[in-house]
Amino acid sequence: PSTEGKILSVRSEVAEVDFEGKFTLANLWHDIQNRIAGLSPATGFTKTSIEGSNVQDFIMSLRLKKPDVLTDLFLPDLSIHPNTVVFGNYNAAGGDVHLNLKSGLIRWKENHVHNLSVGMDTYRDTLRFSLLSDQIGLNDSMEIDRAFLTADFIRDSMYINLGFNNRGQKVNAGRIRAHTRFTDPKMIPLVFDHSYFYYQDSLWFINPEAEIQFYANHIDVKGLQLLRENKEPILSIEGRAGEQRSDRLFIEFNQFPLGITNEFVGNKTLGIGGTIKGNL
Repeated sequence: PSTEGKILSVRSEVAEVDFEGKFTLANLWHDIQNRIAGLSPATGFTKTSIEGSNVQDFIMSLRLKKPDVLTDLFLPDLSIHPNTVVFGNYNAAGGDVHLNLKSGLIRWKENHVHNLSVGMDTYRDTLRFSLLSDQIGLNDSMEIDRAFLTADFIRDSMYINLGFNNRGQKVNAGRIRAHTRFTDPKMIPLVFDHSYFYYQDSLWFINPEAEIQFYANHIDVKGLQLLRENKEPILSIEGRAGEQRSDRLFIEFNQFPLGITNEFVGNKTLGIGGTIKGNL
């Protein structure tokens, strides 16, 4: 049966939950299946006709007041800031699904994310996933400031837009664009679009149309180059990385600055400098 008005309201020292609106329980899962089939036929879901009323229009909200009560029990390495919230709405008639998460701080072991905002939104046959964060800490020495990510799923394709802008006297920033498709059951390709980043005020590009192909047992890299501002390659990668002895991945360095590796070294007292030229 259809239900209207406030459906669920829970208050406790750990969390607060509100669920309000109307839905037809018997048809809700079928409506979700149809939505997945429209977004990506490759998932194997097929659209089915829904009998009777398909009234799905509700909102929900969740506020974690003391998330450590749950994380300490099930995921002790995870720490979530109090008053983290999840909220959204589902509307079948308008084809809209919106889900959002906001948290001041999330930690997982040595990694941390500050002022995180995550969203998932559908528009007809498009699903957009978005992420914003003031700072993402990957280890003791590497932090990414003002990071963002959007991923648009359109039918069986996905378009990725990733960027960051580190604070400091020298510019360390970038934007990586790429797309992929899920039509080949044996291989997932990742094709780079116009992408660039700054390292210590130096502008570098990833050559457009470079492609990485992911198979079950190997990875093929085709025409992947890192270019200086004058379009001179400083790093070129070509070939196959896999389990077979015949698999070969060729890497060519052309005055590649070794200082970039310092960003990935946890021990800040260790410094690497100079450049490298040659083949691997």
